[in-house]
Amino acid sequence: MWAALRYRKGQAAALAVLAALVTACAVFAPLYDLAMRESLVDVRLAQATQLSSGLQLEASSRIDNRTVFQASQSEPPPTPTQLLAKFPRSALASYRAPVLGWTDNLDVMPDRGLTGQLMWRTGACEHVRVVSGRCPEAPGEILVSSADVHKLGLRDKQRLTVAEPSVIPTVLGPTRELTVVGAYEEVPGDDWFVQPLTGISGTFSDGPPRQQRHDVWLTPEQTFTSGTGLPQVQSYVGLQLRPDHVGADDLLQLGSTLTALRTKWLDASTGPRLRLTTGLTDIADDLRSQQKDSRIIVPLLMAQLALLGLVVLWLALRAVTDLRRSEVAVARLRGEGVRGARRLLLGELLPAVLLGVVPGVAAAWVGCLVATRLLPGDAGVEVRPPFWIALAAAVLVLVGTTLLAASRVARIPVDALLRRSSTVRRGWRVGVLDAVLITGCAVVVAAFLSGSLDGPAALIAPAVVALLVGLLLAHVLTPLAAGTGRALLRRGRARLGVGFLEAARGPALRSTVTVVTVAAALAVFSIDAVAVADRNRAAAAAQEAGAPYVALVDSNDLAAVETATGGSHAVTPVVRLKAPAADAVTTLAVRPADFRRIALLPDEDRTAASWTGLTGTDTAPVTVKGNRLSLVATDRGLTSTAQDGSAVTVTLGADLAAGDHVFHTEFGALPSAGTRRLTTTVSCVDGCTLVSLSLSTLVGSSMAGTVGLSDVTADGVAVPLGQGWRPFQDPTGASLVPSTDPGGISLAARTDGQQRVTVSQGWVPLQVPALITDATPRDSFQLTGLDGRTRAAGVVGRLARVPGAPERTAVVDLDVLRRAATVASDARIELWASDRAALDEVTAALHEQGIALVDTTTLADVRRGYDQSTAAWSVRLGLLVGLAGVAVALLLLAVLAVSSWRVRARDLAALWLSGVPRRSVRSLAWTAQLPAVVLGAVAGAACGLLGAALSMPIVPLFAEAPGVSTLDLATPWLPVLVVAAAALVVLTGWSAVLGWTVFRRASLDRLRETA
Repeated sequence: MWAALRYRKGQAAALAVLAALVTACAVFAPLYDLAMRESLVDVRLAQATQLSSGLQLEASSRIDNRTVFQASQSEPPPTPTQLLAKFPRSALASYRAPVLGWTDNLDVMPDRGLTGQLMWRTGACEHVRVVSGRCPEAPGEILVSSADVHKLGLRDKQRLTVAEPSVIPTVLGPTRELTVVGAYEEVPGDDWFVQPLTGISGTFSDGPPRQQRHDVWLTPEQTFTSGTGLPQVQSYVGLQLRPDHVGADDLLQLGSTLTALRTKWLDASTGPRLRLTTGLTDIADDLRSQQKDSRIIVPLLMAQLALLGLVVLWLALRAVTDLRRSEVAVARLRGEGVRGARRLLLGELLPAVLLGVVPGVAAAWVGCLVATRLLPGDAGVEVRPPFWIALAAAVLVLVGTTLLAASRVARIPVDALLRRSSTVRRGWRVGVLDAVLITGCAVVVAAFLSGSLDGPAALIAPAVVALLVGLLLAHVLTPLAAGTGRALLRRGRARLGVGFLEAARGPALRSTVTVVTVAAALAVFSIDAVAVADRNRAAAAAQEAGAPYVALVDSNDLAAVETATGGSHAVTPVVRLKAPAADAVTTLAVRPADFRRIALLPDEDRTAASWTGLTGTDTAPVTVKGNRLSLVATDRGLTSTAQDGSAVTVTLGADLAAGDHVFHTEFGALPSAGTRRLTTTVSCVDGCTLVSLSLSTLVGSSMAGTVGLSDVTADGVAVPLGQGWRPFQDPTGASLVPSTDPGGISLAARTDGQQRVTVSQGWVPLQVPALITDATPRDSFQLTGLDGRTRAAGVVGRLARVPGAPERTAVVDLDVLRRAATVASDARIELWASDRAALDEVTAALHEQGIALVDTTTLADVRRGYDQSTAAWSVRLGLLVGLAGVAVALLLLAVLAVSSWRVRARDLAALWLSGVPRRSVRSLAWTAQLPAVVLGAVAGAACGLLGAALSMPIVPLFAEAPGVSTLDLATPWLPVLVVAAAALVVLTGWSAVLGWTVFRRASLDRLRETA
């Protein structure tokens, strides 16, 4: 056996390499899948806060006692130690030492004007900074916050009596006597207590009753356990996760345990009320969801490469067994029979194949080790049962393939075995094995095309389609090459004719076309999948983020924000507004020019001409600047009549906007005859805008007639009322119609019962012009205004989507929306920035005004969240598959050359001896395989594109689908063409090198060699 391996060491090495490839593909999948899951666990736990990854157990009486009469009817909560005993002991190994505690809300007596939380936690004083006094040790001693000392006047050794809240003021429950022994400050970043301890001192509760609040007071355990029990007290157990002790399987098991325990406690209807709070179950659910995809995507991606490797191994085994036909014939003639011939072949081939198993495992191990270094987290290479199952399956497949190849040659009749070389195929007959393969591939492709096969299994589409096309091309090209060669010989073109006949005579043509087609398809599909997935993750991140940097302003002072951003071309304010209804349209009020420059809009939306329609009306505003606003009112028959027929006074009013503040002022009663100058005081030193004029009368009274308004001045400076005043009309027929007069306007009123009628200035739009997304298929709709009120909107254009916003979104001009509107308290003001330094400058400017930025989101962080998922890591594995596919094709070409170089060298020498010029022989040597390689590469590229079109629509690109779809499965032509061209150049170049190498060995001495 070893002598045979040494004699044909080139063939043995090739078979071992192919077997190693098949083995590596089989065992790499479970190793990489586990590494991805471990990395995902590390990423998710690193991103989680202690509150979400940790666990809090709380227990209280089931009856929410508010009186001493109910207290005796409830079962007290278990102590912290007893509560911890209810938690599964097997799960405790994943957590650090428990934090035990008691908590209760208590009012300070006797007037209950001060309320807050009293708390005990194990090791509490070690996790705060004691700034005065000492840590409490005896029952009733408390540590108050330094804010309580300064804001509430608490002092050292002060005694306080506290009791639990009661709905009956005259009934007093159990009390505690407390003594202040020190003050503390919270340590920033310390999450020992889970909740914040300070920050509410001096504030008031919503009530009723309205009470002043203090920060958390810390006390020893004995304060709760000594004396009469407190009915409303809560016991507490806090557990912090030990991430280094939790793997993927541990997390899944822990998530299931916690979910079952939480459900059990929620369903309980008797005994103390038990609560379990943790975000670990959500992390476990996310891991479980993602591993479903990874356990399918990774094996199927590697299965394509393994399929290619198996095909190449089969072709290589066919080639090397054909070279042993004479040896098999001798064994058969000696009476060994078919079994003896099979043993002879297996004795040489099986050791070479099995020798590749160990290097294959080692290659998979090293590859996974490299992958773990590239993946985030601290995942390593671990061996689990799926690894051994995959290894056993790989060995069985290798042994079976070798046995099948040996049996094929062992069953050939002896006369056929003694034939020196194969004859040229003249027909279109297909072998049984090839027919089975072609039929099977055709059935799978038909299933893809009909839609009956979907899901992650669609990843095998490129390999199956390419294998089908490659097999068909191989069986079509062989007779075509033979026929073409004979025709060329009849025409006297010996060089080309001999070349075609040489290609058709042996199996190399079929093998080359089939394998090169599959390899090129895998390369093209891999780069297509990787590029499409990367592009979609980038688009989804841009859609979710909105801009490179988005920061939430912790204030609704829009004027201050605009002052801070004034002059910056890299930062713009964006106001987000939405009504409470779930299906309400989200409004983004923006500065259109800045927004188009900074927001991550799609190119077609960024350049849309409809943005110019957001500017609204061209009517100029009526500007008032001063403290005294005055005008002359001229009666022109305006009267107001009450329901009893008596005359009623009509009053003139006006609405003015000063920045984001809108206020109403009254000029006073209009004259019943003649003229009168009316004056009102306004705060418009910095300028205001007159937005409306109104006539008011007694409720139920009617108005009829006209009044003229002229000579309008502000601190003696004329104020032109201008044009664009809109009339008022309602369905009952009431109206107030303005008309332009020299030096002013006239108001013609006709009402019947309305108390006030108003005409508005055209500067304030009746309909807010808006750009809406395609998910809002309406020409006009209602949106939320800056003041929180519903505003009518008119559509001036549509956008495919709005970055940083949900599907149903309207974009409006901030300057238009804020006309005559104040900023609502629930308006969300954000800063969108394209440059970090510019955002920092604005942040500093806002800080000087006492305004902070919270919850800053960056595009890089959002993109990292999409990239750190098993879906992304799995698809990126396609790069390895594509490169390995081309490498396998190169290896097959080398195997074919190694296994047949002697025969080809003798044939080339014979052509040279027969008179064919040496130059033509050389050309024939290195170009013989080029047509097959070029055709296979081109066909494979087409198959890869077809496979991508079939599989990409049903391949999961995200761990969780984004809220707004940005799906784009268009072919990335540039990388696809580059990879296809590179594969073609590499394959054809390698084929030419191998041909040239054979030619150099084609000396006339080869003709003296025997088979």
